[in-house]
Amino acid sequence: MIQVLQRYLELTVCLICLLKSRILQTKFKTIVIDYFIVFLMLFFFLMINIAAYDVFDWRDYRVLAPVLYGCIMLLIMNNKMTVAYNLLMFNLIGVLVLFLSPEVLESFNKGRYIQPVANTMLNRLEYTVNPVSRFENTIVVQQFDANTVLNIPAGIGITYSDVVSDKLRSRYIYSDKKIRLLTYKLLVSNESGYIYQKKITPSKGIKN
Repeated sequence: MIQVLQRYLELTVCLICLLKSRILQTKFKTIVIDYFIVFLMLFFFLMINIAAYDVFDWRDYRVLAPVLYGCIMLLIMNNKMTVAYNLLMFNLIGVLVLFLSPEVLESFNKGRYIQPVANTMLNRLEYTVNPVSRFENTIVVQQFDANTVLNIPAGIGITYSDVVSDKLRSRYIYSDKKIRLLTYKLLVSNESGYIYQKKITPSKGIKN
């Protein structure tokens, strides 16, 4: 919903600047240059994003939001305060709509902020207070979800990888399926997955 709001805001600013530039009214005879520049920037970034990048995802949001912010700042620096105030009001109204919408309120009840399901198997992981190797307090996981991450003891670095092999240097591997490795041994397993530990710990046999 935030992405959709931002796209509508961008289109609104683009349209306002087109009208404010007076390019349509004067047929290119008299142009308000700062509005026209903002219109061109937003229009071309929208076209480039649609033609060469991606839309309807966070990538779209990250590409367009800085440009929109920069254009609004340009208008403010050129004393176009009326437009800036109107855009700020539009933005505040949009934020209120987001916070009061049933979809946003319901998202707080979908499990994001509840206690994670306990996984006692992950308690077998040991944190080394004074590690010799940077890989000693690390684990590679194949299932990167809240129940996994929040059950791993504090201080252990977590890396996600969908490919597991003996080339990994982490001390532990947490996989959702049984795998055959030469440099790792099966430490413990249960219905949620399998934990493997390096046979030779990084501090003794793995070069950094």
